[in-house]
Amino acid sequence: MPNPNITWEVSKKLDFGLEASLWKGLLGVELTIFSQTRSNILLQPVLSVSHIFGFPALPDQNIGKVSNHGYELTLTHRNTIGALTYSLGANVSFAKSKIIYMDEVPPAQPYMTQTGHPLGSALYYKSNGIIHNQAEYDNYPHADGAQIGDIMIVDLNKDGKITGDDRYMTDNSAIPEYVFGLSSSFEYKGFDLSLYFEGQTKAWTYDSNLESFARTNLDNNTVFRSNNRWTVNNQDGATMPRADSYQPGATDFFLYDATFIRVKTLEFGYNLGSKLSKKIGLDNIRLFVSGSNLFTWAKAITWRDPEIDGGFGTYPPLRIINFGINVKF
Repeated sequence: MPNPNITWEVSKKLDFGLEASLWKGLLGVELTIFSQTRSNILLQPVLSVSHIFGFPALPDQNIGKVSNHGYELTLTHRNTIGALTYSLGANVSFAKSKIIYMDEVPPAQPYMTQTGHPLGSALYYKSNGIIHNQAEYDNYPHADGAQIGDIMIVDLNKDGKITGDDRYMTDNSAIPEYVFGLSSSFEYKGFDLSLYFEGQTKAWTYDSNLESFARTNLDNNTVFRSNNRWTVNNQDGATMPRADSYQPGATDFFLYDATFIRVKTLEFGYNLGSKLSKKIGLDNIRLFVSGSNLFTWAKAITWRDPEIDGGFGTYPPLRIINFGINVKF
């Protein structure tokens, strides 16, 4: 059933900007603070017209509303000291969203509501470590099918059993709140060096591949998941559930902090200079070595690329190293 009244999404945005050059150009500052509200977002109504009336596939309507606020800051510095010329640049952006309206059906528990949470938020069972032994299995509620060595699920509504009502809506989203970068370049007597770092924080990703360890036909798996898993000979000290473990649904046990800092690009070069180059009939020759994705530090996700929202089977970014020569005739 089509909806002939669909129209454009509406965005209202307020920006405040500041740009300054201080100390004779030694420090440059650019600051933007923004607040944005998007309305008329296309969503399928699920509360205003219930599915029990026989309309399980109502067309999308312009009913959603989301707010977003944040800032962007860029700092630059350029200077020359003797034969050394250099420049530095740093940038950071912060953005946080909130779902204002999505025609959400009131859930069984207030902590399951998505309205009021950021975009990308999701429902998870709350974990409390591993069921290490028979005593813990007997003394704590567990889902049907759970065994010793599985993840211990918290009974949030305290009804003595683990059901879908024990899931909670987390604010942890794969969309980072902070994204930052640092660039630098140096030139000294024919030598030049450029370096760029990038990173993010306040982002979280769920790794379903770790959860499904030993339940698939994967010939390969992560050492991170298999090491120190629960076994008959490693019960009380286990930090990972058993192989072929059971959980009733997605748990925050496999929800990881995706904070990282990466050496994105690096290039080092040397200009032979016009005098030496002209001796062989050229204006200039530059030798260089460059690389990308050279090193990544991650706060929690060390077995795959922390920037990608997905499991460890996702293809990682390539580390590339180049050697080259630039010739100017």
